[in-house]
Amino acid sequence: MSGGRRAAALAAAAAVFTAAWIAAHPATPSPPGSDLYTHLATARHLVRGEGFLNDVVYPLSLSFPFADRAPQPLIHRPPGYPVLLTLPVGLSGDDPRRAEDLTRLLHAALLGLTVAAGVAALQRRGRLDAALPWCATLLLSPLLAMTAGWSQVETPVALLLLLLWVRRRDGAAMSAPAAVIDGLLAAAVALLRTDLVWVPWLWLLLTGCRGRALLRTAAVWGLVMAPWWIRNFVVTGQPFFALQAYAEHLKGTAELPGYAAYLRESPEWLGATLLRRPDVLLGKAVRGLVYYLARLDNWLPWGMLAAGVAAAFVRRPGGRNALRPTALLAGTLALLVIVYAPFSHDLRHLAVLLPAAAWELWLLLADRLREVRPAMRSSMRAAVLVAAGAVALVLTPARLPGWDQARERAIAAAPGLPTAVARCRDLPPGPILTDSAALLWHARRAGVWWPREAGDAADLRRRHPWLAEAPLVLQHPD
Repeated sequence: MSGGRRAAALAAAAAVFTAAWIAAHPATPSPPGSDLYTHLATARHLVRGEGFLNDVVYPLSLSFPFADRAPQPLIHRPPGYPVLLTLPVGLSGDDPRRAEDLTRLLHAALLGLTVAAGVAALQRRGRLDAALPWCATLLLSPLLAMTAGWSQVETPVALLLLLLWVRRRDGAAMSAPAAVIDGLLAAAVALLRTDLVWVPWLWLLLTGCRGRALLRTAAVWGLVMAPWWIRNFVVTGQPFFALQAYAEHLKGTAELPGYAAYLRESPEWLGATLLRRPDVLLGKAVRGLVYYLARLDNWLPWGMLAAGVAAAFVRRPGGRNALRPTALLAGTLALLVIVYAPFSHDLRHLAVLLPAAAWELWLLLADRLREVRPAMRSSMRAAVLVAAGAVALVLTPARLPGWDQARERAIAAAPGLPTAVARCRDLPPGPILTDSAALLWHARRAGVWWPREAGDAADLRRRHPWLAEAPLVLQHPD
């Protein structure tokens, strides 16, 4: 197949998958407290030429002098996703609802690009028989339906990690242009999700990135990252400042249940908590490990996981080296679970590896089938893999009951948003207190997150005079 025909076929595959995903996953409202609204509001400031500003202010951040205002400098999110969202926000004509709709279309398109990248990689390896079950796995994944359906940052990160994985899994020698591309991919991951900065470097180092190639990759990565580090240093005095470092490890503990860690104005860095109450972090880490391990079948169908484990231990020419990519991905997943266990218990953190892991699993099964039945026609091998995928996806489907419940809560909360937005139109300019990030986005306001359980805001207003007249507007008044 010529290059032009190959590109056209991949574009068609991406378009078909995008259309199928949109049809299979009807739009549902995002939760009122979704991180999406912070990113969208920051993108709106960028489109207006106002820089990286944050409209959704947590009380915790007000304890830092450089953030004691609304809007405040963006100090709790990296810049990559707001930059990406300038596309739908810029095309929306300053219509918040249209910007959300366009963002959802953007995520469907990103999944389509993910499919195109994965199918192209399978084609280069002569394993197109694995393409259809892999695409079906992505289409039917409830975890991807949640992350992409609610326009979470994991969707573009998953695409970037798949691109890096299919480039580096075999440990090919790196030319200078390849090092530049890998450095850009690694930097893009870090600018979208700073907590995943280590994943590309783990893969690069364990797939033979050494010497000059490593230096070139690191130089490109550093050049891309440096402007954000400099900006952080100018704003906060620390190049790597992140608000989460003062709260995420305490979130959801017995000491600070729920999101209480973000409601208080007593920041405590991770190191200080380790010295003061190591048992708090240990207990949360143990609960986190149990949480993630008990839900691996929500990540991928357990039938697929079982088949992959069985296939990984079938003897084949090459022995141990042949298992190295599978072992590296499994190790990365294990490290993700260990890293997130003390901080955040949310299965969507693992969504970033799902396309690459499913791709590797179906490639492994396709390779094993060729070894076991080398004389089988390619069309028959494809049919066997499709049948195996159908059995796994239909009889042992991945389920995400937590998302089903959260989706119902988001649908129930949506009718209160227009009334709250209308109330904001009758208020004078200035910050507000609210329980809803969605309200701040749709009302084009900046304010402080103050849910009902936070109690009376009198002390907050007293400590911060600029909030003295800030009204409380709730999306959930009852």
